[in-house]
Amino acid sequence: MAEKKPKKPEKTALQKKLGFGSTSWLDFDAWVQWFWGWGIPRPLFLTVLFLGLLSILSTEIPHLFVFALGWIFGTAPVWLPFVLLIASYQTWVRYIRSDWISGRDPVLLEIHVPREVFKSPRAIETALGALWQTSGETDFIKRVWVGRVRPWFSLEIASFGGEIHFYIWTWGLYRNVAEAAIYSQFPDAEIHAVEDYASKLQYDPARYDGFVNDYKLVADDVYPISSYIDAELDKDPKEEFKVDPLAYMFEYLSGLKPHEQVWVQITLRSSKASGGIFFPNDTAKEWQARVEKEIENIRKQGIPEDERESTVRIPNPTWKQKQQMEAIERHSGKNTFDVCARGIYLVDTTKGHVHGSNIGTLRFLWKPLGTGYLNELAPDNTGGHNIFNYPWQDFQGMYKKFLLRRFLDAYRRRSSFYPPWTAEINVMSVEAIATLWHFPSSGIASPGISRIPAKKAAPPPNLPM
Repeated sequence: MAEKKPKKPEKTALQKKLGFGSTSWLDFDAWVQWFWGWGIPRPLFLTVLFLGLLSILSTEIPHLFVFALGWIFGTAPVWLPFVLLIASYQTWVRYIRSDWISGRDPVLLEIHVPREVFKSPRAIETALGALWQTSGETDFIKRVWVGRVRPWFSLEIASFGGEIHFYIWTWGLYRNVAEAAIYSQFPDAEIHAVEDYASKLQYDPARYDGFVNDYKLVADDVYPISSYIDAELDKDPKEEFKVDPLAYMFEYLSGLKPHEQVWVQITLRSSKASGGIFFPNDTAKEWQARVEKEIENIRKQGIPEDERESTVRIPNPTWKQKQQMEAIERHSGKNTFDVCARGIYLVDTTKGHVHGSNIGTLRFLWKPLGTGYLNELAPDNTGGHNIFNYPWQDFQGMYKKFLLRRFLDAYRRRSSFYPPWTAEINVMSVEAIATLWHFPSSGIASPGISRIPAKKAAPPPNLPM
C-alpha cells in the first residue's frame, strides 16, 4: 500500500486574509502582492526593504559603507568584465534592431467594409493565415549583426466620434500580402493607404484626457477564448440567427460622442523562433508542448479518484472537461501567433467630458468572448491606468499623463514585441484572432459602420468600343 503523504499545515485566518500562497510568513511574493493591493508598487517596497536591512546591518558591522566599497572594488576584476560584456551586448542588439526597424517603410491600410457581408469570420481566419510570415532571421548573423526581426502586423478598429474604421498596419514590403489576403475573401472591399491617425494626433495634456489599457489572457494561453465557431458562425446561419460576438463592441463604438475616440489595436507576429539571440526558442513548439501537458492533466482529472492509483484507469470526463479538450485541440491544430492587444480612450476636454461608463466598457471590451471553462481576454491590472486605486499613487495626475503619452507612443509605433515598448504576449490561434477582429455581417446595423454604398460589378461585355 502506498504511503500517505503528510498533510501540509493549514494557513491561519490572517494568512488567508492577506492572500498568502503558502503557510510561511516568509512568503516574499505574498508580501509583495499584499503591498501592491494597497497601491504600493514593487520598486518602492523593495527600496524600503533594502533600506531597512541596510540600517540593521549598519548597527552590526562598523564602517559598513567603507567595507562594502572595499569588497566591491576588490572583487571588480572578477565580476566587472562579465557585467560590461552583457551590458555592451544588450545595448548593441537594441541599437542594431532599432536601426533596422527604422529602415522599414510602414503603411496604414484602411479597409472599407463591403455593403453586404454574408461570410462568417472563417473568411477572415483564412485571410489572416497569409500574415504568418518570417523574414530570414534564422541565423545568428542576421539577428545580431544585421538586426533583423520577424515582421509583425497590426489589426485595428478605431472609432472617431462614433464613426468606425478598420485598419491593417504593415511594412511596405508586405502591403501586397495584406491586400491580397483581404481581396481574396472580400473582392468587393476597398483598401486604401491613408494617413496614420495615431501619428496625426498631437497629444496636449491640457486638452486631452482618457484611459489606456493592455489586455491579457486570464488563464494559461493554452486555453482559447470562446471563438466564432463556439457561436456556430462557421455554419453560416441566416442573418436573423447569427450571434456575432463583436456586435456589442460595434454598438459601443457607434455610441461615442463627437469629442470621444476609442482605438483598439491587436499586434501579431508568427509564433516562431522568438526569445533568445544565440539560441532562439521556438514558441510554437513550446506552446504545443504545454498544450499536450494540459490535455493530459484534464484527462487525469476525468479519472475517478478511487481509480487513479489503479493500473486500469478509464477516464470519464465531465461536460466541461470535454469542452476544454475539444477547444484546446482544435486551436492547437491551427497556425499560432504571438499576440498583444491594447485599447485607448481619448476625450477632447475642450469639447466635452470623460464618460466613466465608456472607460469601464473599454476595459471589459472582450467580456462577451469569455467563458468560465475556457479563457478570457481581460484588462491587465498591473499596467496602464488600471493601477490607480488610491490617491497617493499619483500626485496631481502626473503619472497618469505620463502613461497616456507612453501608450500613445507605443500605439503609433505599433511597438509590442521589441524595444522601445513591449507588452504582455499571448499565444493565440488564427481562429481566436479572427474572432477578435472581423468585419460585421450585414445583420449588424450599428450606425457607425461605414459600408461601401454600392456593390462592384464588371461592365457588360457588349458595350460599344
